[in-house]
Amino acid sequence: MTLLESIINETNKANQTNKANQTNLPIQVVNKNVLDATPSNPAKTQKSSFFNSMAFSGNKPVWGGDIGIKMDENISPENALREGGLNFMVEKQNLYLENKTLVPRNFAVVRKDNDKILGIVGKDYHILQNTVLSDIGNAFIEFGAKVSTVGSIRGGKVCWMLLKLDNDIVLKDNDRVEKYMLITTSHDGSSPVTAFCTGMRVCCSNTLNMAISGAKNTFKLRVKHTASATYKIDQAKKLFKNVDNYFNKFEAMALALQDAPFTKEQMVKLAEIMHPIPKKQPKRTNEQVLADMEKGKAILGDMTNRASSEQRSMDALLNKEEIQVPTRVQKQRDELVMLFESGTGNNGKTAYDAVNALTEGKQHNEVLGSYKNTDNSTPSENRFSSVMNGQAKKYTDSGFNKILEMVSLDKKEW
Repeated sequence: MTLLESIINETNKANQTNKANQTNLPIQVVNKNVLDATPSNPAKTQKSSFFNSMAFSGNKPVWGGDIGIKMDENISPENALREGGLNFMVEKQNLYLENKTLVPRNFAVVRKDNDKILGIVGKDYHILQNTVLSDIGNAFIEFGAKVSTVGSIRGGKVCWMLLKLDNDIVLKDNDRVEKYMLITTSHDGSSPVTAFCTGMRVCCSNTLNMAISGAKNTFKLRVKHTASATYKIDQAKKLFKNVDNYFNKFEAMALALQDAPFTKEQMVKLAEIMHPIPKKQPKRTNEQVLADMEKGKAILGDMTNRASSEQRSMDALLNKEEIQVPTRVQKQRDELVMLFESGTGNNGKTAYDAVNALTEGKQHNEVLGSYKNTDNSTPSENRFSSVMNGQAKKYTDSGFNKILEMVSLDKKEW
């Protein structure tokens, strides 16, 4: 797997949004127009794979593998949508209860080509077609960008366009970082249209999208699904001049990290910080809790247990006893140190090696970045969501800030 292995807002937020909308309804909500419809292609009703449709330019998709349709390298954003199967239209349709009663203030977003319901939205939700991707993409084309990949996941609920920007960043030892702009839109009400840039380290395909002081949000464009969305998209070009500012700061940051020595001892300490020993919570039955409450001992017992635990920890330190580290935690720590020393493109010598150990760990390593199936998403979809704007992103940002602190680098220098 390679660049960007998750998608825009955290998948859990999208699921919670849809569930929250649906639980406000007294019984199951169905779409009147598709209630009795039989899909022309039964395969379309199956659980979505990571990429429902995809097209790419160049030798292979940025995400890796051989899936997708190969496009011309100079294809226009409009034609790329067609090649990638994103030329479908969506519309809002009324919702009805099973007894055919109209549901007020709620609507279904429906794919017109297959009558599939993509999401439940409110009355103020404004439909944006996938052409919003090409509208924003054309603004980047003026800056020398080219369409790299387009695709959709979850049956078309989320559609995206990846643009490669020109002028790669070349760091010391010819460590090359390609510059990309990812544009995404959703049809399930989970997120606004978003365009943001990210770097990809060529040698290992690590996604490098750390928040940098002075450029944290300047390269992002958010267009909400409201009536004024078209106007905001039209103003997008005024914001894109900040893209160079972000990547200039990114390059300065990366060079500073390459110049900052980082020892194995520091990496071990970082691994301990990133993977602490979980606090044990004593397992107690409901009967035990109720009994303690009746006797008035619950609070006192908790205070006593806490004091005893702190005393045992102090005794262990005074007696130089080793605190037991759970096997899983120790394995994660060892894996992170290993990636620092011998991960792809790493030599175990600089703060830049430490940063890439964190990113490689969460993006490509099964010990540090394991993702599972959920009700509505595959492991790859959850990984994509986590890396771009979820727990993996928070993990790498937290580690990045700790590394800067450990080598005494100030974000404001960039």
